Amino acid sequence: MKMYSRFLTAILAVLLLTASGSATEISGEISGVLPADEYVVVGDLTIVEGETLTIEPGAVFLFDGNYAFWIGQNRTLICQGTETDSIKFMPNWDNGISQWLGINIVYSGTDDALEFCLITGSHVSGIYCHNTSSPTITNCTITGNSAFHGGGIVCEGFSSPTISNCIISENIATFAGGGIYCSVNSNPIITNCTISGNSAVGGGGGIACIEDSSPTISNCIFSGNSTDGSGGGIDCGDSTTIEYCTISGNSADDSGGGICCRDSTTIEYCTINGNSALYSYGGGGIYCSDSTTIIYCIISENLAGFHGGGICCYESSSTISNCSISGNSAHQGGGIYFELSNPEINGCNISGNLANWGGGIYCYNNSSPAITDCTISGNSNEWFGGGIYCSDSNPTISNCAVTDNIGEGIYVDDGSPNITYSDFHNNSDGDFGGGGIDPNLGVIVTTNANGDSCDAWMNISLDPMYVDPDNGDYHLQESSPCIDAGDPDSPLDPDGTIADIGAFYFNQLSVPDFPDTELPDSYAISAAYPNPFNPTTTISISLPQPVRLNVSVFNVTGQQVAELADASFREGAHQFTFDASNLAGGVYFVRASAKGWSEVRKIVLVR
Repeated sequence: MKMYSRFLTAILAVLLLTASGSATEISGEISGVLPADEYVVVGDLTIVEGETLTIEPGAVFLFDGNYAFWIGQNRTLICQGTETDSIKFMPNWDNGISQWLGINIVYSGTDDALEFCLITGSHVSGIYCHNTSSPTITNCTITGNSAFHGGGIVCEGFSSPTISNCIISENIATFAGGGIYCSVNSNPIITNCTISGNSAVGGGGGIACIEDSSPTISNCIFSGNSTDGSGGGIDCGDSTTIEYCTISGNSADDSGGGICCRDSTTIEYCTINGNSALYSYGGGGIYCSDSTTIIYCIISENLAGFHGGGICCYESSSTISNCSISGNSAHQGGGIYFELSNPEINGCNISGNLANWGGGIYCYNNSSPAITDCTISGNSNEWFGGGIYCSDSNPTISNCAVTDNIGEGIYVDDGSPNITYSDFHNNSDGDFGGGGIDPNLGVIVTTNANGDSCDAWMNISLDPMYVDPDNGDYHLQESSPCIDAGDPDSPLDPDGTIADIGAFYFNQLSVPDFPDTELPDSYAISAAYPNPFNPTTTISISLPQPVRLNVSVFNVTGQQVAELADASFREGAHQFTFDASNLAGGVYFVRASAKGWSEVRKIVLVR
């Protein structure tokens, strides 16, 4: 009887009203299977309680007015098109209709699926997930929708959909979240999506996350999104994770042209390039507060009208580690701007940035950043502080190379920086300037452990002997005076030797595995051997030049399970062994990455 009822409901759905021409009019409760056809929707649609609706590839739904498609509790939608035959939801433009009311998923579980769908022209979010809904949305194009918030997709009220391989573009929010809006404890997983050309007035041109929402955003492209508020690409907080994303060409009138983040956001392995925040506080690339973590990111060619071309930290205790921050510009702090902040900056290359004050770094208003193991080189300023500018701030600077900046290496207007075990060399207006500088800084009075002349704080003023600074390679040559010249109480370099000065330590144990063979002319990761393996396999990587290399292993969910290398290596071939003794059998991925290069290989562990 139930099977007959389901069949009858499907027939009634298709034949509910007879349409002129080839289209079929449809409205009300539906279930069963809707085959490929053109449907004119003349009233709200919903699925029969306790039933499943399957929509076959090629179906087209033309909404003939302000009608919505509702998927509620104890109802299931299977809407799976194909790459060549998508399922479409849109206004009935041929009948003069310009909008409809989107797909609304309420109190729904994880069984609902939308795949290879086109959703366009909705006046209230293309897809609205709320009240604990967690559908799977994959390979969909969600474009040309508009709403108060979440023009493309809304995740609200403990809703955590999986959104993957989607194009979310040209959507508009008059409040926040032009592409996607997350609020009230919603934690979507967003992967491999292109989020572009969306706009929002209040914040989050691409994505806005508020009210304890903590999405995971990975391997996505954010481009050309804009907002009158904060976060041209992403406006987020509350433990958001952003990883392996490219965020470029986004803009914000307020703060955070690329990303505006608060609370305990983590940003890792991202490229943040060509974003702008022109008219308010700053952060052309990233604006951060609270305890943001930024690691292994490339932050370049971003622009701020006021503070922090690359990064602006306000009331922040953030960690910025192993990042390349280059070619950014701002009024103050071309690379990084700190205000009321006490962050940790370590292992960063801060080079080629431009500002009126503080070409590389600007420290202001009771900021005390700890700056260690950084290379601050080739930055320029219009007025003061080519490398670093301090006003009413007390940074701690250790194991840093501050060289070749246009202007002073460090200019202290007010404050008492603590500068030790660093190299200041060839800064155009002198290494030290300003009334707050200790007059004994840079005055040679002793020698360091290498026998090189230094001041009382073990700072040297020698050519660091970079490999190729004109082309942005700040690795140290073998004869550099910066090798083993860092603070001996600092953590040892990965090769087990005393800390070097600068962002790129010289690996004294790393030599080409095959020194008598011709050097490789490109980066490459060879196939692992053996593969399949149990429990160990070896990965070979070729490097055409000295570079900092990271080699990590991930499982199929994207979780890192091992790190095989994270250090500077000389040119040549290098081998790394992965021991999976403590891991379950299955598929894993080895990812090798260096400046401007990344490559992945699949490996299989058998038990």
